[in-house]
Amino acid sequence: MTPSPNSLTEVLASTMTNKDGPTDSRINPNPVQLPSSSSLQNYIGNRRYYKESERLKTFERWPVSFLSPRTMTEAGFYFINRDDIVRCAFCNIEVGRWVEGDDPLADHERWAPACRFIRHIDVNNVPLGEEGSTSGDSGSESLEGFDVCGHGMDFQTESQRPASLLETHEGYLKSRAPCFANYATLDARLRSYDTWPISLKLKPNVLSDAGFFYTGKGDQTICYHCGGGLKDWEETDEPWVEHARWFSKCPYVLAVKGKSFIEEVNGSRAVQDVTQNGNIGLSCSTGDLDKVPSASVEDKVKKTTSEAVKTVGDQGSRPKEESQPPAQTHDGRLCKICFSEEMGAVFLPCGHIVACVKCAVSLTTCAICRQPVTGTFRAFLS
Repeated sequence: MTPSPNSLTEVLASTMTNKDGPTDSRINPNPVQLPSSSSLQNYIGNRRYYKESERLKTFERWPVSFLSPRTMTEAGFYFINRDDIVRCAFCNIEVGRWVEGDDPLADHERWAPACRFIRHIDVNNVPLGEEGSTSGDSGSESLEGFDVCGHGMDFQTESQRPASLLETHEGYLKSRAPCFANYATLDARLRSYDTWPISLKLKPNVLSDAGFFYTGKGDQTICYHCGGGLKDWEETDEPWVEHARWFSKCPYVLAVKGKSFIEEVNGSRAVQDVTQNGNIGLSCSTGDLDKVPSASVEDKVKKTTSEAVKTVGDQGSRPKEESQPPAQTHDGRLCKICFSEEMGAVFLPCGHIVACVKCAVSLTTCAICRQPVTGTFRAFLS
């Protein structure tokens, strides 16, 4: 069992190619590379485009007649003067190949659900007409952290970060957007194994359950959430164990298996030590993979939100005088996203319980109230 950061980067680069006949806006297929320290300022975006008025100026030669420049700038985009590709000023996601009926803001959320602009987190955006009333155009050049999965992280020491008692609890998990959201569901990962070599003894369902999808090359697999890649699987390998051994900080492993499992796998070494010394990271790419399934967790949330709201509403808001003895339904506690696991995650800060831990770890907004999720807490229903 070996991690393969270099070869996997090549695999991703070779699979991230556009196909003819687009039916929807698509992200730029070029894999994103981690920036050097000297280019970090440029990488996280030109601060000039934090102003919508500056973004609007870039659309002087905008070639798409059915989408107005104002619609694009309100969605956080500026035009890079290449084809019909636009770039977010705050998360750097690039989107192009627009077709009539596309909604720039919805597509922005679809491809970069953890973008701070999309999540309505303060990013110093300055809307048109508000240049003089906000601090967005101040001379401050403080850098905000950015990683290629799309979510921002503050460069602060642990002592600088306020931690509530809840956040220090083992059952608490800070929200992190998955690197490959289109593989966030189990069935999407399973579909990636259509060409999995039959000579390999490890079963796709076992690998998929542990968070891995198949790249289509050899036996190389990638975790949809942390982006960590493993290859050279052996018949006796346990995917969950190998996942925890090589990528001990993966949010999916932490959510499903827990910190104690990771520490047990890694012996007496602390999770933090294993991460610093043993984990080999793979740059999360925003590229478009071949055979990308259409059903991501976020897609399923949109389809099942009304059902989830109805279910929770029926359980908690019905007047007592009209209520009947509770029926013992088989699926009353099932996750409203996958309908296969029991609900077991509390969304913070809203407090709603609607998903299992496997689905909850990939969600960036609550399935009921659509409020941004800052973290989840493991819950055990009695």
